[in-house]
Amino acid sequence: MRTLKLVVLLGIFVLSLSCVLSLHPLYTEKDLVFEPKLEGTWTDKEGKELWTFEKAGEKSYKLTIVQKEKSSESSEKSGEEESVKFNVHLVKLGNYIFMDLYPQEPEIKNDFYKWHLLPAHSFSRIWIEQDIVKISMLSIDWFKKMIEKKKIKIAYEKIDENRFVLTAPTEKIQKFVLKYVEDSEAFPEPTELYRQKM
Repeated sequence: MRTLKLVVLLGIFVLSLSCVLSLHPLYTEKDLVFEPKLEGTWTDKEGKELWTFEKAGEKSYKLTIVQKEKSSESSEKSGEEESVKFNVHLVKLGNYIFMDLYPQEPEIKNDFYKWHLLPAHSFSRIWIEQDIVKISMLSIDWFKKMIEKKKIKIAYEKIDENRFVLTAPTEKIQKFVLKYVEDSEAFPEPTELYRQKM
């Protein structure tokens, strides 16, 4: 039951960000950078989520996101927490830093079920300051509008009404994000996370 809740939570997390997914990463090895300031635990203003970045390699991180669940019967917090884990890479393209998220394999014992879960990359612009991290995901709403206007030239598949997966190779994805990096609808107002003081 706990495993199923983790899979559901991961799905809810990805959908709640309203982001465009990708089969391929945003980076090649030469594009990767490491920023020590990102390490540590960050939280949103309401304290509903904790994002903990840990160094996992020379140029990679392990990200654990803990979401505090609320009781369905009241607005009070139930005190229950669930967590999901991602592999994270920071990508420098031109003068911009992006974050590539890729889910770690969930702890599911049923191999047949696991084969049906297709992990995907998501990416965002990221600004890392001393005590604030700002994250702006590539917007699904903007992507849908651009499709309607027939302005999307990159390869993608429509999974359902609110899920699109880029199928283009890394090089084309990089050109795509750089083309729209300054578009405030493509990368809207960033979410802010604040460093947790120990």
